[in-house]
Amino acid sequence: MQGLLKREWRLSPLVNQVVPSKTERFDWETKSKSPLFNVVEGDIKPGWHLFDIVVNYAGGRLERAYIELVDDSGVAKRYIIPIRNGRPIRRVIWISSYIKAVKFYPLVSPCHFSVGRFDVYRLPALAAKYIMLLKLKKDAMVCKGCSYPQIIRTIRHCATEEHLTFSERLQELYSLWFVRSRSSLDYANWLKSMKKYRNKGWRRSEQANVGVISVIMPTYHSNIALLEKAIDSVTRQTYSDWQLCIVDDASTNKQQIQQLIAAYPPKFRQRIDVAYLEQNQGISATTNHAVKLARGQWFALLDHDDELHQDALSEMAAVIATNPDVQIIYSDEDKMDESGVRFEPHFKSDWNYDLFLSHNYISHLLTCKKSLFESVGGLDSKVDGAQDYDFVLRCLSVIEPASQIKHIPRVLYHWRTVEGSTALNECSKAGTHKAGLLALERYIQREQLPASVEDGVAPHCYRVNWQLTSSPLVSVIIPTRDNHEMLERCLTSLFSKTAYKQIEVLIVNNGSTCAKTLKYLNSLQHKHAAVQILEYNKPFNYSAINNYAATFARGEVLALLNDDVEVIEGNWLNEMVSLAIRPKTGCVGAKLLYSDGRIQHAGVILGIGGVAGHSHKYFDEDEPGYFRRLQLRQNLSAVTAACLVVRKSVYEKAGGLDADNLSVAFNDVDFCLRIRELGYQNTWSPYALLYHHESFTRGADDSKLKRARFAQEVSYMQKRWEGTLLDDPAYNVNLSLEDESFSLRAPELLVHLDESKPLVPSRKVS
Repeated sequence: MQGLLKREWRLSPLVNQVVPSKTERFDWETKSKSPLFNVVEGDIKPGWHLFDIVVNYAGGRLERAYIELVDDSGVAKRYIIPIRNGRPIRRVIWISSYIKAVKFYPLVSPCHFSVGRFDVYRLPALAAKYIMLLKLKKDAMVCKGCSYPQIIRTIRHCATEEHLTFSERLQELYSLWFVRSRSSLDYANWLKSMKKYRNKGWRRSEQANVGVISVIMPTYHSNIALLEKAIDSVTRQTYSDWQLCIVDDASTNKQQIQQLIAAYPPKFRQRIDVAYLEQNQGISATTNHAVKLARGQWFALLDHDDELHQDALSEMAAVIATNPDVQIIYSDEDKMDESGVRFEPHFKSDWNYDLFLSHNYISHLLTCKKSLFESVGGLDSKVDGAQDYDFVLRCLSVIEPASQIKHIPRVLYHWRTVEGSTALNECSKAGTHKAGLLALERYIQREQLPASVEDGVAPHCYRVNWQLTSSPLVSVIIPTRDNHEMLERCLTSLFSKTAYKQIEVLIVNNGSTCAKTLKYLNSLQHKHAAVQILEYNKPFNYSAINNYAATFARGEVLALLNDDVEVIEGNWLNEMVSLAIRPKTGCVGAKLLYSDGRIQHAGVILGIGGVAGHSHKYFDEDEPGYFRRLQLRQNLSAVTAACLVVRKSVYEKAGGLDADNLSVAFNDVDFCLRIRELGYQNTWSPYALLYHHESFTRGADDSKLKRARFAQEVSYMQKRWEGTLLDDPAYNVNLSLEDESFSLRAPELLVHLDESKPLVPSRKVS
């Protein structure tokens, strides 16, 4: 670091979150999930800077840390720092305006720790870019094995496609490494740990034989070494009754392919059927030719440079054997570099309609019944590049996806990262994004849905805009008690910012005694004709209060809203109502932020903390989340009642909130689960954005009575929803129930060591 301007800063802990450690080894102790340090020193000038940090800790995990920079206008921006115990972590940051405050959040579980170093260096532009390129080449899985010219060429191409400068795209890729690095490092360790449990850790499927399963492999200018690995992954299958159907799309290396296949032993060659097209026809037509060679009633799609897990077809066979109505099966997947290193696992949800309309999360491994493939006309060359996405969208018209699409929560497919592939760089094939958009538009037209489609937040992501064909009256229900300041902020934002105007507001006064509150409530009815004050003079019972208000609601749609919620963007209610009025939709939830901009609520994940937790809690507002789930509309098991929209008829059909057993906690989770039992889908949307200044009204659960009540409600939920809480279809059994960050679940928690007692009998782990 010689020759660079260095600054050493002193860290000042925030009182009550960080206290001096009682051990000699460490300086600090925290019992909070969000300890905060203020960094004491002067301003930082605009330019490139390198932050150099070392943290030592024991007794906890520093999985996510942040540097927060606050500029002279008060705007704060966070940067992820993936702390590793005792090892330096350095991050280059471009600062565009003067920084007047720096904060450091080592987001930890309770532990003892020390900040060994917190230094800042000012960098010349060339040095900053070199450090970022070096990091990508050295540590980013997708860039390993690539030369500097290859990396630079890829970045320039992607920048051009997205109308960015080279520096802007380099910064994006560099920042993305910090988001992904923690999970990639954890995955490598996780795979090692899983080996200990391979024979006794999970219940293996009984070997089922459902006849021939054909593996479909179109080839085109294949890398012969990678093609051989792909074929080898088929020959190694534990399921013995397989067939490999290869059709080459008029490649120039036909002879090499012939020689490769001829080198396999006869026992394999007799099960490999190969055809060579004389003219190039594209991926869809080539795949259709390969399916015609298939002898099996079922087939699986395999790209010519990817690999199957050895149990892939056995797992598919087990699902086919136990689900006679199944038509489509998909699995979890990960990525693999050219040297065979696995990284970036995608542990997916079960069938998720709104998420699938946002992007093709199903992807690999896709297995399909041949008769279904033929009935919809196979793949369509008009959407080459997104042909599998288009295919599943067309299948939705002829199957019942909730029961006929099955998901195996195990990594059965390894997606190879090579230069030019979408596995390496999601914008390397811009045509695939356009093809996906076309596929989605055609689906909307076919189904005559009141919607339009536009580009989403990133390549291969989309936004379906559901149209409001009418403007139903929305009854906004807001319980309150002696909280006029928060209520006033809530209502001011509601009336001034909300674009949707067909609303009535039912404010339920739960025994307020504060003179200012009573005066404000009295003034509201004179100021706003749409406001009605309802008196509920009984002990606080959130469920009963909302049920009471619902009986007065004139609206076709109900919007439950806490008085500590504040509107940010005007179209929040348009978005939520347009989703709620869909016939199959139950509850609709919003993206809620804490006052400081971090995620408070992005949907509910069952099982976290014993009952349920908030998805991606404490993440930064701008973070994409786990495979962009913070940025994409999706179906979830539950959403919070702090901002929940539902049709009144559905609310009444479900019997409202449970006032008898859940007066305060988990009533929204229980309500959403009962609505799901009725056959509706609950939906969460990132396009409805509000602040939630949480728990201002009720206060903390710090009394014996409140703690006892909470324990009773936890017990009720665990008894009422036994089994359901450990099997969230919108989540994945391989992901942790200890936190909300979609981190990997510890192998020892995935299974009991007793083989006869799997933790989740209906699921299998990767």
